[in-house]
Amino acid sequence: MSKSQIRAWCKENLRRLRKQSPAGSLPSFPVPELTSFLPSRPTQILVYLATRWEPSSQELIMYLWEDTYHEVFIPNTSDLSPAFTHFTPETQLSKSQIGTFEDLTQEKIFRAGDFRSKSVCIVPCLGVSHENFRLGYGSGFYDRFLAEFPGKSIGVVYQKNIVDFTPEDHDIPLDTIISW
Repeated sequence: MSKSQIRAWCKENLRRLRKQSPAGSLPSFPVPELTSFLPSRPTQILVYLATRWEPSSQELIMYLWEDTYHEVFIPNTSDLSPAFTHFTPETQLSKSQIGTFEDLTQEKIFRAGDFRSKSVCIVPCLGVSHENFRLGYGSGFYDRFLAEFPGKSIGVVYQKNIVDFTPEDHDIPLDTIISW
């Protein structure tokens, strides 16, 4: 199967999962399991704000804000190059040109090289291979970002969406995968 066919298959799995949910949305990923991979000392945690194809990240973000001293960052796609912005409870979010909610101010843009080696990037995966290569939406946002990111990457994916595919030259393997 081509990557586009695998993406369609993964989305169909997520549609079925969403229909099974009482709230009609995808469940959160297992926060206790994921937090066991985070450093105990304060650092920078990069996490996405979920779209309809991704498990909710809200519980993790609330945990990071309320129970840790980690700084939280979210993706910024305003110029379609991989960047993140600092995210606090006071951050004003707007809908971006690709439909995600982001801090679209240009004052606080962080590129991959701006982060420390102890930073952690939590990456949503539409699918993932057994070799930890991520299948995303096809824009290469995370591949381009992770190619320069000095920290660790943790992919989150539904168990049914662990699939075999041949990675392309630009694909970057993730350091860790959490599935459920």
